[in-house]
Amino acid sequence: MTSSSCVTSIISPRLLRNVHSLEDEAFVTHCRGEIEDILLGKDGRFLLVMGPCSIHDEEATLDFANKLKLLQERYSSLFCIVMRCYLEKSRSSCN
Repeated sequence: MTSSSCVTSIISPRLLRNVHSLEDEAFVTHCRGEIEDILLGKDGRFLLVMGPCSIHDEEATLDFANKLKLLQERYSSLFCIVMRCYLEKSRSSCN
């Protein structure tokens, strides 16, 4: 996606489910459990939530995600790093 592109349609939940595997769902469930344990004090790590201001450049977004993954692997005993992102903020407009 380039900075000049605009989302004109959204994939249906049924199609989205077909695109992603059960392994993806298990990974998300696992991560949510880790976050919950940190918030409830069952896990002593720090939760770090970070990400780009807005996703409009797919290549830069994947680069950022890969760098966060390396940091997560290196510091997993201290931190749980979660990438948060916005798919072009609502104030962004498409003409």
